[in-house]
Amino acid sequence: MKYFLLAASAILVCYTGFAQFEFASSYTLGVPQKQMASHIQPAHQLMLGGHYRLPVKNHDLWVGVDGGFGIYGIKTINQTFTFRDGSTTKTDVRYSNTVEAINAVIRYQIRTKGRVSPYATAAAGLINLATDIYIEDPSDPLACEALEAKRVFSDNTLALTYGAGLRIKTGDRDKSGSGYEIDFAILNTRGGNIDYTNVRHLGSHQGHSDPNGESKPLNAKFINVNTQEIHEHQVAEIYNSPLRMLQFRLGITMKL
Repeated sequence: MKYFLLAASAILVCYTGFAQFEFASSYTLGVPQKQMASHIQPAHQLMLGGHYRLPVKNHDLWVGVDGGFGIYGIKTINQTFTFRDGSTTKTDVRYSNTVEAINAVIRYQIRTKGRVSPYATAAAGLINLATDIYIEDPSDPLACEALEAKRVFSDNTLALTYGAGLRIKTGDRDKSGSGYEIDFAILNTRGGNIDYTNVRHLGSHQGHSDPNGESKPLNAKFINVNTQEIHEHQVAEIYNSPLRMLQFRLGITMKL
């Protein structure tokens, strides 16, 4: 029993001495590709993650998770709504378009004697695109008013991200390998079909029809203050296409 405990203690000490963790934060610019590029703007994201180096001798193999939140368009437009009796009203419509992501990550980093280490990485996870639309009450007290001041639309898809990057060591490290690294990577994200708001075409959509049948309307309910009649007005267009995005990441990593 004594020798067993000694052996187990030695293994535990070696394992914990080899184990290494890192905390990563980065800014990521996601540039839409192919069909998505015609309808949405680049996405700006803040990404956070935690990774663990696997105990594989002479190799830097890391696994972990990361997630992020960002925007791909915020805009306020003064729109004119025309009603069945021919009357009109103007009000501000605020659009807020967001992107969220959560991924499981694996990275293989090539060891070098210098400060710069290249790596290859892959991630699989879930990406969500959402739109919040806030319709202000018109200044005219006799005009129609929105029943839904805030309307949320969202959709998500599974996605695979892969690419390569560089880690640049900053300063001197202690014996445990703790320290900071600058991280730069170029990544390609591919996912399934997803619905999203056409950010590049926001404004008055009344009477608008898509001749190609590629979009569908996003409507908001209004009520006529005088007649109490409830009706709908189109406030945005929803498109559906495969998720395609090229990402540029710049961040900093703290190794513990």
